[in-house]
Formats: sequence, structure tokens, C-alpha cells
Amino acid sequence: MEVLERRLGLKAVIAISISSMLGPGIFVLPGVVASDAGNGLWISYILATICIIPAALSKAELATAMPTSGGAYIYIERTFGPLVGTVAGLGIWLSLLFKSTFALIGIGAYLNIFSNIPIQEAAVLLLVGIFFLNVKGVGKISSILMTIIVVCIGSTSGASIWALLTPELAQVGPTTDKGFGGILVSTATIFVAYAGIIKIAAIAEEIKDPHVNLPKGMIYSLLIVSIFYVVVALAYIEIMPTLDEGLDLVPIYSLGSTVGGELIGQVFAGIAIFTMASMANAGVLAASRFPFAMARDQLLPSFLGKLSQKSLTPIMSILASCLIIVIVIYAFDVEKVAKFASVFMIIMFVAVNFTVMVLREARVQWYTPSFSSKLYPSMPIFGIVSGIALLISLSQYFVWAVLSVSVPGLLIYYVYSRHRVDRKGVIGIRGTRKDLIGDDLALKRNIEFPVPQNSSHRHANVVIALYGKERSADTLIELGIAISNHGEVEVAHLTEVPEQTSVHDIEDSAAVRSLARRIRTMARK
Repeated sequence: MEVLERRLGLKAVIAISISSMLGPGIFVLPGVVASDAGNGLWISYILATICIIPAALSKAELATAMPTSGGAYIYIERTFGPLVGTVAGLGIWLSLLFKSTFALIGIGAYLNIFSNIPIQEAAVLLLVGIFFLNVKGVGKISSILMTIIVVCIGSTSGASIWALLTPELAQVGPTTDKGFGGILVSTATIFVAYAGIIKIAAIAEEIKDPHVNLPKGMIYSLLIVSIFYVVVALAYIEIMPTLDEGLDLVPIYSLGSTVGGELIGQVFAGIAIFTMASMANAGVLAASRFPFAMARDQLLPSFLGKLSQKSLTPIMSILASCLIIVIVIYAFDVEKVAKFASVFMIIMFVAVNFTVMVLREARVQWYTPSFSSKLYPSMPIFGIVSGIALLISLSQYFVWAVLSVSVPGLLIYYVYSRHRVDRKGVIGIRGTRKDLIGDDLALKRNIEFPVPQNSSHRHANVVIALYGKERSADTLIELGIAISNHGEVEVAHLTEVPEQTSVHDIEDSAAVRSLARRIRTMARK
């Protein structure tokens, strides 16, 4: 039995949400979109915050109804069927890959302050390190999140407030007016800065009282990050007189060096590198789970759904993700990467809002989320409408984004997937969906897997923990039986699951299955 303990409180939810939003959204984006927004840069951050709230709440609702590996892809595929699921899965995968690429390019730009390594080559070298880190399955990668949050927000906010309160640091002031059209384009591009907010929904089954702590954590973290972004944006446009003269890929270095000199600028650059490296790693980690989940659903070739027996990580899925990132690094400039990343994210958020409306209006029997999005249906409708408006502002990127996922998605489905799947989505069938509540997807009505009061481990006389390296597990079990004095004995096989893999994706090895058969034989004697 796979049990995830509900151990994350409100503070942990806020910390994880904030950490997932810190990265290129503040360390690179201000310098990229300043030429679009001008002195309205700070307004763009506020609008982006408002527009993402519906999707965050919708994702939280879906996550508490279907807490399983695959996230938004699972929700869309189970609602609209395998065809739409294939296209959506590819789109979500690409959205995370573009976001990770944006972070890697940003790191390359900041590294260029300390060395002469070209930005693209630096990004690829870092990606190689991230690949091996994910393949090895290093755990506890997120253990320093709180330190990163405190250092990043504290130092950058301090410098920004100092710049705003020191008139002599303002070289020309915010004088570049781009109008609402420029602000709208900037808002759409900035959207990727807040995309990490949905990460917390992926671990909804580990949160205490998710119907309370999940929405509160999302809203509080959005509020904190939004204030932080606005303060930094105001300081940046205040000290930068040349918003129309090309892109500034190191805006936080520019801010720090203006406020405190070259040394402070370099310190800020170091903070940016470490923070974005953490985000890039998390992005590759999250992205690799989508082709893995799709392969498990037989929508992509099966080799992408295999776990390494040694490290328990989806090596081929991670490799495919990293190869696409390399292509993106060399094929697009940083502005296009940012805009494509945001377009993919907006499309996904629109789909998530629409999915909630379909599931609610269809009165699906198995859809019983422990948290329900507030102000329904106004909230998801606003999310859909605002998302479409942002996509229109980036129309040319939107067209190419749709083509880049729909064409290969349709080909993959009709050539490969259609002959291997026979399930339908909610749209295609009504009534109880037995295929949606099976053990393999962890979508039972009893979603939290509570252990009944009469379960053996609550009354076991002896519990035997096996880690897989015992010389003779049978001997240990027999010893436990003897000690129990004819009482109940429970055998627990413990496996450490790396962050690169969901607990629901782990399958028992042949050795574990063999041991289980021997234990059952002992129990019958």
C-alpha cells in the first residue's frame, strides 16, 4: 500500500509555492519585457497575478480530485479523451521545457558576468549537470528552499527599496509610456513568472487539510510574490533610462551595481545563478514526468515510461526532455523563448479552467474534490476570457505554439496511440467511469487511502522493516513470527523514492514480488 503522509502545513505550502515562482521571472524578465511595457512594467506584474488566480484555484480543485502523477495532462485526458490528451500532454511538456530553457539562458547570461563563456554553451553545460543529477535520482533537492527564499527576497527587495527611496539613484525616472497594448503584451510574457504556483497542487495529497491550506497557501504566496515583483519592477524602471535600447538579460545585476557598486552587483548575480539553477532543475524534473505519464497511458512509445531499476528514475524521459531543451537553446533567442513559454502556459491554464467547468456541469459521479474553486462559474470563466485576451496579444506566437503541438500530437495519436487505447473521456461517455477509479491511477473514490481501524499494522505484535539489502529476509520474518508468540506480524518493505519519481509510479521488483509470495506461503502454514 502506498501511503503519503499529510504532513505539509500552511507555512510549507507557502514556502514551496513561493520558491517555485522565484527564478527567471524576476532575474531576467524585467529586462526582456521592459521595452514592451515601459513604465507600465509593474502594472503588468499585477495583471498577471490577477489573471492566474482562476487557474491556480482550478488546478487545486482538480488535484484534490485526482492526485496522481501527470498533473494537468491527467485532468485533460480523463475529461476530453486520449486524442485531446495527447495534444495537451505535448503542450504541457513543451511549456515546462521552454520555461526551463529560459532559466538556463538566464543563468548563462549571469555567468557571463564572471567569465567569457558564451551564454548558449554555458546553458548547455549546466543542462548536462542537471541531466545527471536527475538520472541519479538525488533526493532532498528542495531541502534548501527556505534559505533560497529568504536570501533572494530579502536582498533583492532591500536593494529595490533603497533605489526607490534614494532620489539621486534615479537617472531619468519612469518616462517611457508604451500604452495599454504594450502592457498587455508584457503581461502575457510575464505570465511564465507565475506558472510555478500550480506546482503545489501536484502534491495536494501530502497537505494537511487541503481544502483550507491549499487555497490559502496559493493566495498568500501569490500576494507575497506579486508585491516583491512590483517593488523590483518599480525600482528597475526608475534606475534604467534606456528601456528601448535592446534587452537587458541581467536586470538584477544592473539594479545591484547601480545601488551598491560592482561588488553588490556580482553578489546579486550569484544569488540569481543559484536560484535559477534550482528552478531549472525543478523544471526538468517536472517536465520529464509528462512523457513518462503519457507512455504509461500508451499515448507515447513505452520506452519513455520505463524506470531505471537502479535509480528509480525515468531516464529516457529525462533524456528526451534535455535534448529538446538543447534544440530550443540554439533555435530561439531569449525573447522568443520567454514568449513561447508563456503562450504554452496560458493555453494550459485556459484548458484547466475549462476542464473544471466540464467536470462540474457533467455531474461526474467520481469527481469528488475535497476543495472546490470559489466563485464558480465566474472565476473559471474569467480565467478563460483573460487567457484568450492574452493569447491574442501574442497572436503570432500562439499560432506557432498550437501548430507545434497539434500537428505532431495528431500524428502520434492516429499512427501510434489510437490502436492501443480504448478508453474515452467524460465528453465521450456518461455515468460511472470505472477506468478512472482503478488502483493503477490512484483515483479511487477513497482517494486518501486511509487505513481502516482494523488494519493489521494498527494491532500488529511485531513489525518487520525490510530495506532490500538483507542477507536473509526469510530468516528475519521467521524470527519476527517467533517473537510475536502467535500474534499478528506485519512486513513492510521500505524504498526511498527520489524526487524525480512519483510514489504512484513505483512498481514492485521481481525480488519483492517473490518475497511477497514466500510471506503469503508462511502465513498459510
